[in-house]
Amino acid sequence: MSADSKISIVFTDSGLGGLSVMVMFYKGLLERLSYIKADKIELVFFNALPENGQGYNRMGSMQLKVDTFNRALQEMESLYNPDAIAIACNTLSAVYPLTPFALKSRETFEIISSGRYLINQQRRKEPEIPVFAIATPTTVWSGAYEMNDPQVMQVSGANLASQIEMDHNGKDVKETLGVIFNKIKTLTSQKEIVLFLGCTHYGYIEDILLKESKKYDLQVNRIINPNVEFSMELLNATIPIEKEKIKKTPEVSIRIESQALIDPSEIKSIRDLIMSESPEIANLLENYTHLSKSF
Repeated sequence: MSADSKISIVFTDSGLGGLSVMVMFYKGLLERLSYIKADKIELVFFNALPENGQGYNRMGSMQLKVDTFNRALQEMESLYNPDAIAIACNTLSAVYPLTPFALKSRETFEIISSGRYLINQQRRKEPEIPVFAIATPTTVWSGAYEMNDPQVMQVSGANLASQIEMDHNGKDVKETLGVIFNKIKTLTSQKEIVLFLGCTHYGYIEDILLKESKKYDLQVNRIINPNVEFSMELLNATIPIEKEKIKKTPEVSIRIESQALIDPSEIKSIRDLIMSESPEIANLLENYTHLSKSF
């Protein structure tokens, strides 16, 4: 904890998928607020996209992704001096180990470790059912979810993340899911499968995933969403709690900041998805802070 009794945590993503992790973290934080001894808790969501339309999966080389994200991490450190950075993004978690920033001792948490743990748990529990890890091209290329297990297979989600941001219930999302499920059918003869969501955006459409999978004669036994595990691991690691209730609870502040201009359609799509879980964060998204270009 900082000397001034302020806890500062930055959540980052190459888009808005990681907001779902922040929402889960915030809900858990409120539940234990009476047991937290601190004056202030600051939560910041920092969009690590350098500019609109320039997503990491569209960058021409891994080195460009590494350089861009390293600059973004340095900017987070400079702007917020956080106690912890939460990489709530599988793509950026795959890029992170290659950055010079990763050599620092600062507390940084990435979601891939949580995801691999959950896949291993699932494989031990139901070894007869194959697990398909749907992830972005960068995450698939990195081999993040190659588990040295022939029953765990990676499948590219192509542009699914950006399609979810633009219109989570649109035809583009369903068409891409069709490509994904057809690919899965070429990889296994089994109808019963487990889906692992290797992108924080994908948790927004769990109900659509289930509905669409049936059209391809697939039975989804379970959907593993690491966003939940990651948010709870982060909460336990960064927010110390007291055994007894305290008299004065911390003041909690939340910000959403982005160098890239966020398209209004993206704001509406994600706002609608998180409104029922956290109206406060949903409304903040509409009034996010646009930062001047610095990375």
